[in-house]
Amino acid sequence: MMNTVLQALRLKGRATAGELATSLAMNQNDVEAELHALAESHLVVERTTGKRPGWMLTGEGRESYDATLAELRTPAVMERLTETYETFLNSNVSVKDLCARWQAVTDDAERFEILEELEEIADRVTASLTSAGEVVTRFGAYPGRLTNALGKSADDHRYVVSPTVDSFHTVWFECHEDYLLMLGRSREQEGSW
Repeated sequence: MMNTVLQALRLKGRATAGELATSLAMNQNDVEAELHALAESHLVVERTTGKRPGWMLTGEGRESYDATLAELRTPAVMERLTETYETFLNSNVSVKDLCARWQAVTDDAERFEILEELEEIADRVTASLTSAGEVVTRFGAYPGRLTNALGKSADDHRYVVSPTVDSFHTVWFECHEDYLLMLGRSREQEGSW
């Protein structure tokens, strides 16, 4: 079984305990305890200096993650994820375009229009992500995270594209990365940056 904290760190690259707790919907104290246990096993390390302090995987952590990932890739799981990924991927270009538009927009009416379009996309991918969550549990959390980001975005615009919060774009990017890792694909191979 995949350790959820280890998985989240693989997707984020580097994160604080608070950021992990938010994305995993876990108590921060529980996340911190898990991080320290993983550190004792030499799977994660904490950087306390630099521009972006936080926890990250060690080489051993990546090897452990990859080994667990290989065990999860049964034919039934791969078939279901491949099917649900197509629905996700069909909306990927639209999400990228909407997020790019959001960064340039100054008009409230256009912001509202973009948020409505993102909400429609979130609705469209919910069933497929829920289906993916039936074979790999963590995929079932993405619809709620997308909806939560949209709910907060009306009052706090960071929740559309900012990497500093669990924004729609951040959640979408992590979900995409999760699919790519599970399916053994790369953004370069499929041209989906």
